[in-house]
Amino acid sequence: MFTVDAEPVTRAVRGLERFGDDVRRHALKKLAAMVKQQTRERIVSTKRGPDGQAWRRWSPAYAETRTKRHSLLVATGLLARTISVRSSVNGITIGS
Repeated sequence: MFTVDAEPVTRAVRGLERFGDDVRRHALKKLAAMVKQQTRERIVSTKRGPDGQAWRRWSPAYAETRTKRHSLLVATGLLARTISVRSSVNGITIGS
């Protein structure tokens, strides 16, 4: 399990409140796209959490059930392909 401190993002979003809705919407849309790309990259290649910690390796028994095309969190690629983001003037939502 990992914990990510969202306070810097929360402060940034609050800081955008002094700008108009169009500026906030645009900035949050860009932020959402960046988070989506970083999340996909962590799943597919870096195998690290948002906190920078490497993910635990499979247990030896589980590793024996995997083929060469499998990697941590990647069997079919579905998880990485289904990362989605929504942004609005008030914030962003990330999920799969």
